[in-house]
Amino acid sequence: MINNIFNYATSELSQDAFLCWLLSYAKKDAKEDKGLRDCAINFIKDIIPSLTNSKGDIFVSDIERQYNNIDVLFTVNDNYVVIIENKTFSSEHSNQLVRYTDIITTDPKFGKYELFKVLYKTGFQSNISFIEEAGFKFIGLEQIMKLFAPYVSRTENQIFQDYYSYWDNFNKTVMEYTELPVNKWGWQHINGFYRDFKKSGIIGKAGFDTDFDYVANPRGGLYAMWMSNDSFLYYNEQKYELYLQLEFSEGKFQLCLRTGIKQEEGIDTDVTPGDLRNFLTYYISESGKWIYTLSEYGFVKPDRFGTGATMTIGVIPLNEKTWIEVKNCVSDVINKFPQIINSINARKTKGSS
Repeated sequence: MINNIFNYATSELSQDAFLCWLLSYAKKDAKEDKGLRDCAINFIKDIIPSLTNSKGDIFVSDIERQYNNIDVLFTVNDNYVVIIENKTFSSEHSNQLVRYTDIITTDPKFGKYELFKVLYKTGFQSNISFIEEAGFKFIGLEQIMKLFAPYVSRTENQIFQDYYSYWDNFNKTVMEYTELPVNKWGWQHINGFYRDFKKSGIIGKAGFDTDFDYVANPRGGLYAMWMSNDSFLYYNEQKYELYLQLEFSEGKFQLCLRTGIKQEEGIDTDVTPGDLRNFLTYYISESGKWIYTLSEYGFVKPDRFGTGATMTIGVIPLNEKTWIEVKNCVSDVINKFPQIINSINARKTKGSS
């Protein structure tokens, strides 16, 4: 929609305003719009489950923006106080969730209220464990669409229609990754793939932890997904880690096998990153030829080897694949990961380098 106001009102402050505006329809003296009121009440019930079967009137008592830097703060039925930390694409920082909880729990103004806390995010969120640990309920884009969808046909309000349409179109763009070849993907597609691949459970079932995010760097930044099963090994008493990383940057997509040297207190070795790299990537055949050992697992040498404590030692190009082929490729490498570890340990036992 060319004339959609949310094409231009893209800041988190704009979304703060939208949430306050929607919740205002649950006030006792709100302008009459049954669709918006029902939507606001349903949103409140999702946050405060004990109100789900309430037969009494549910109403918003007060709404405040930026109360002690809290994005949205509102009270319900003069019994409940709700914190909403609102994000579009940014992440929680500076211990915000804990600080905001402390602010409200120590504020005499809210001493009689039961506290509920929400992190509302329309962008991508890889890890919600720290959100839940802080006692916050996470409401992401998929849930937002489900909460608001039933009310699109029940109101003619243009603001609500525009908001829903903007994020519905955004999500449809994200899901185009299932139809487009990888070499046509953009930032929305890669994040959609990462989100859904993580949710598929394939990585977790193999014993790997995973997260994804944008990583800024001097070369222009990249969208990465990390997959690790805490494979810590030793080479000449030097501890190091092996893990997998998907990287998407400027249309280039690849699966990387990476290693990182881990310093241990009281352990000092003379192993350099170059020594470790050579051990992990090459062996000398009986004829005296240097062989790139990771090729048997589908990896090729990166354009250049790094020299730091963390480096890429093998890549599998993914640009010419479909999303299903990428998913299967990564799954295959994850399943072969124990073989990679065993082959490294076998060479170590033989004393190869």
